[in-house]
Amino acid sequence: MFVKPGSTVRLMLGPVQRSLRVAKVHKHPGGGGTLLTEPVLVFYGKHRQDLRVLDQDSKQLGVARWFRDKAARLEGYEIYGADDEVPLVALNWRIPGWFGRGEYRVSNSEGIEIATLSARETGYTARYGPIMVGAKRIGYLKPATGRKPAYVEDNEGREVARILGSTSCYVTEIEPSLAGPLRAIAVVANIILGNAKSSNWGDGGA
Repeated sequence: MFVKPGSTVRLMLGPVQRSLRVAKVHKHPGGGGTLLTEPVLVFYGKHRQDLRVLDQDSKQLGVARWFRDKAARLEGYEIYGADDEVPLVALNWRIPGWFGRGEYRVSNSEGIEIATLSARETGYTARYGPIMVGAKRIGYLKPATGRKPAYVEDNEGREVARILGSTSCYVTEIEPSLAGPLRAIAVVANIILGNAKSSNWGDGGA
């Protein structure tokens, strides 16, 4: 059962704290309490269902609501902050066929597309093109390799976010100064990576 976004109730989720320890996430000063300012985000739940979005202290910041439009052959998530009536960030992709999803599209709170990421996903293998804003490249999403976690890199090759997943949740640690389209990509990167890895992120129980 979801706690209403903005609630002061803290979720006692053992898997969340375990995932933070495994990810070796350093304790950060408070980031302002929003999805677009917190340095650590935890997405917890079952893939293709609504997901809780929490901070490093297991306090719920919002919710990622899954949608599927069969007529348009699109699915994705709209990510709401506390008490928001419109999503802060939205992610959609084509319902996969034989050749994977093709392209991920990220929109802002006004519904304007702000970034795209091409992808070719087959089974558990994913290859991603550059993160684009129109015709301009702004960075890359790099899948995990060996012991190195997945990460987002900017156009200068600097790691600006890293993403670690488990059977229960995904943890994203984001450079505090990161903003704009690359920040939006960092927020949804765990969902993109989760699509390629599995259709199940765990039982989503609390």
